[in-house]
Amino acid sequence: MATSETIRDMEGAKVQRIQVDDLAQHLATLEQELSEGRSIELARGETVVAELRAKTSPVREEKPWVIPDFMGQMREVFGDYVFPTGTGLKWINEGRGPK
Repeated sequence: MATSETIRDMEGAKVQRIQVDDLAQHLATLEQELSEGRSIELARGETVVAELRAKTSPVREEKPWVIPDFMGQMREVFGDYVFPTGTGLKWINEGRGPK
């Protein structure tokens, strides 16, 4: 776990500071601090280079994903008529013009 030397409380606020060099060693502590709603400042020396904050947006409910009825949509557009086999190939060849 991080020591008081690694993650320091800053000015009694809900913001704490961690040195960039110590970040990789204390990811679990960092995750815990963020999950509790605290902000973390990443610093190099005394210069703050970034601030990490916990996500504040509410978690939305997951709705079950429904596959669209593609065949139903196709019937609405084209109807129920089924073209004879080879019709598509015939149209493609006609569209290419003479050989």
